[in-house]
Amino acid sequence: MTLASAAVGLLSSSSSPSLPENHDNPPHHSEFRASWAAVAQHMTDQLHRHSIQPDSTFARNLANARGFSQNPRWKRHASLDGAAFRQRASSFQYDSPSGLTPYYDSPDEEKRFLSDFPSSRSSVFSLGPRSPDSLTFRRPTRRRNLVLVGVALGVLFLTATLIASSKKRIVRKKLEAAKDLLEDLGLFSAFGHSSCDNPYHELGHLTVDQHEPTLNRWIPYDTTCTTPELMAELRKTAPTNPPRLILPTPPKSKAPSSELPLPWLYGKTVLLFGDHVERFHNKDFCEFSGGAFEVITADHPMSPPPFLNGIDEKFGRDKEFTDASRPTVCYLDQYDLMVVTVFHFGLANRIEFEHEHLLQDQHFYPPVAVQDRLSHIVRPLLKSLNRTSPDLVEFSSGFWDLRHFTALDERAQKDPFGELSNERLQWYSHRLSNSLMDVGAMFPGVPLLWRSMHQPPRAQETPFSRVAALDQLGRKIVANLNKVRRRSGSRTLALPPVVSASQGGSKGKAIANDRDSTHEPFLNRVKQRIGAPVAHHDQAASSDTQKVVMGEIRIDEWGALMLGQEHLMNGMHTPPLPGGYVWGDVLLYELRRVSLATLD
Repeated sequence: MTLASAAVGLLSSSSSPSLPENHDNPPHHSEFRASWAAVAQHMTDQLHRHSIQPDSTFARNLANARGFSQNPRWKRHASLDGAAFRQRASSFQYDSPSGLTPYYDSPDEEKRFLSDFPSSRSSVFSLGPRSPDSLTFRRPTRRRNLVLVGVALGVLFLTATLIASSKKRIVRKKLEAAKDLLEDLGLFSAFGHSSCDNPYHELGHLTVDQHEPTLNRWIPYDTTCTTPELMAELRKTAPTNPPRLILPTPPKSKAPSSELPLPWLYGKTVLLFGDHVERFHNKDFCEFSGGAFEVITADHPMSPPPFLNGIDEKFGRDKEFTDASRPTVCYLDQYDLMVVTVFHFGLANRIEFEHEHLLQDQHFYPPVAVQDRLSHIVRPLLKSLNRTSPDLVEFSSGFWDLRHFTALDERAQKDPFGELSNERLQWYSHRLSNSLMDVGAMFPGVPLLWRSMHQPPRAQETPFSRVAALDQLGRKIVANLNKVRRRSGSRTLALPPVVSASQGGSKGKAIANDRDSTHEPFLNRVKQRIGAPVAHHDQAASSDTQKVVMGEIRIDEWGALMLGQEHLMNGMHTPPLPGGYVWGDVLLYELRRVSLATLD
C-alpha cells in the first residue's frame, strides 16, 4: 500500500461522517481536503519518477515537510516571535530521530530534522542539549585543533626568536660600550694584540739593540702571540727635561688627560721590595720614560726615622755608608705614576748575620729582618709619600741569600761553588714562604709579583748551580702558595715541606730551626731590643695566612728572559739595554692587567 493511496483513503474515510454540513463545519475544510489529496497524488508521481520507495524514511520526511509548508496552522506557528518560539521549543522532549510529523501538540511527537541527502544520517541542527555521550571528536575539529597548535607553536617560535635577537642586540650594545670604555682607557688595542694569556711566559727569543731602545723586545715563537710595545707608547709623551721632583707630590686630578697614550696608567703606585736589581730597574725605567728620580737618603725629609734598638746603631759609628741601598722614587708627572724601591738584605735574621760580616757592610743599615723592614721602612715611607695603597708589589730575594751562604762557607773553609745542602734549601723554603706571607699581610688584596732570578756571570757569590737551585725553589714555593689559595674551604696555610728533611743525608734540621730551637728563650728576650721575635716566622701561618692566600702570586719572568745575556752584564748588574727596557715592558703589562681587573 502506497503512501499516497493511504493518504487519499484516510481523507475520504474521515471526511463524510465527521464533517457535518452546518455552521460548525465551515466550507474551507473541503478545500483543505482537496488540496491534501492533490499533494499526495503529486508525491506519488514523484516517487515513481525517481524510483524511491514510498515507505522509506526519506519519503515520509519529504511528505511531512511538504505538508508542513502547506498547513495553515503551521503558518500561524511560524508567525510567532523568536522569543516565544525558543521558549516553546526548549520545553519539548526529544526522542530518537526516527521521523518527523507536522504537529507539535504532543511533546513525544517532536523530532529532529534530518538532512535531505540520502548518504547522510547526521542531524542538521538540534534545538535541545546534547548528552556527553553524543559528543565525538570529528575530523573537522581535529584539523582545527592541529591548525591551532601549529599557529601557537609558530607564535612561540617567533617570540623566542625575537627575544633572542633582542638579547643579542643588548649584548652587542654592551660589548660596544665596553669596547668604547677600553678604548678610552687605552686598554682595547693593548689587549686585542694577542691570543695568549701572557706573551712573556711564552717560549721565544730576545732582540737586543744597544742604540735603539724600542728594538729591545721579547718575541715569542708563536706568531699569534705578540708582546705589546707599551714602553714605546709611554716614551711618546716623555719630557726631554723632567722637572725636579718635590716630595710629597701635590694632589693630582683623578681624571687622566685624553691625550695620554696609556690613560690606564694614571695614578698608579708600584712598590719594588728587593735588592740592587729592583733599584736599577727603577732607575732605568725612569730614564726611558722621562720621569724624575730621587734617592731617599738618611737625611732626606721623606726618610723614615732611624731604627734604634740599642745595638745595631753602634755598628755604624766607624764605617762609611753608601746610598746604593737607600730607598728610591721614580715619578712620572704626566701620569701621576710613582715607583718606590725599598732594599732588603735577604731572608736571614739579626742573629744569623752575627756569624758573618754583613753588619759591617757599607750597604747595611738596620733593621735586618724582612718583616722589620716592612714595618719600620716600607710602611712609614709610603705614608710620608701619600701612597699607602700600592696597586702592584714586586718582591724578590736570592742574591743576598747566596752572599750569606758564601760568607758562611768562607768562615768554615768550605767550597763556595758547591751545591746547596738540604739544610740550606729547607731554610730558604721556610723563610721565603713566611716572607711572602708577611708582604701579603702588609698589603692584603694587592697583586703580588715574584721576580725570578737571572743568571749573572760566574762569581764566587753567585755560582750557576746555586742560582738555578734557588730560582727553581722560589717558583715551587709560589706554586704551593697559589695551590693553597685555590683550595676550597682553606682557612690556614699548612704548606708541605718543599724539601724533605731526609734528603741529602743530613741530620734533618735547617739552619734557622736548629738555632731557634736551641736558643729560643734567650733569643726572644734579645729580639725584644733588636727586632721582631724569632718565633714570628714560625707562627706567621696562623695569623696572616688568610690575607695572603686571597691573592694570586704571579711570576715576573724577567730573569728567564735575560738568559743568554751574561756577556752584557757588569758583574751582577744588567745593563739598561736590554735589561731595564724589557723589564719596563713587563711592568707595564702587569699594570695593565691590574687596570683591567679593576673594571670587573
